Amino acid sequence: MLRNALLTVSILLCAWIVTAQEVKLKKGKVLIDGVESFDYTVDMLLAETHVYKLGSRDEIVLITFKNNGTREYKGDDYMTVYLTRTNTKLTTGALYYGLRGEIMVKKLITEGVIHGDGSINPQRLETFIGKYAEN
Repeated sequence: MLRNALLTVSILLCAWIVTAQEVKLKKGKVLIDGVESFDYTVDMLLAETHVYKLGSRDEIVLITFKNNGTREYKGDDYMTVYLTRTNTKLTTGALYYGLRGEIMVKKLITEGVIHGDGSINPQRLETFIGKYAEN
């Protein structure tokens, strides 16, 4: 019994390691496993991160941060993730603390919500929203 459990855990761990992607954001580009996949911009004044199809202004994701005008009090802060291709909006405070837009982009890619070609995995999106949505 223990042997079967260890075997199962080993197989799952190997599958996770094989499918793990390296995601980096450098100089306005999102790199997945070293390949430029998307363009991105950060607007610090509006607290927004935009992700675009590579070489265009075809927006894929918009991430905004809201502090509700209370810089000292963090309990009412939240972020909104809007996936333009599916017209889906996620509002959450659970992921807000210490999370920047660039980190959310990495999270969406590593959790398989967004693929390198810009397509959206509907099942992964539903799971992601189920895990983090608060609306």
